Amino acid sequence: MFEKFYQADNRSNVGGLGLGLAIASRIIALHQGRITMVSNPADHTTFTVYLPSKGSAK
Repeated sequence: MFEKFYQADNRSNVGGLGLGLAIASRIIALHQGRITMVSNPADHTTFTVYLPSKGSAK
């Protein structure tokens, strides 16, 4: 899901290159954070971003 050019459904009419989550994941990692995903295809997908508080990153 967080890989460059990943597209879950090739049948979709939604455009895009599959870069958004890869870019977001990389930015978050550079700030010593992490991102998680919980998906229920019939309902919704939730992304949660965890970033260290100011002064806790090394």
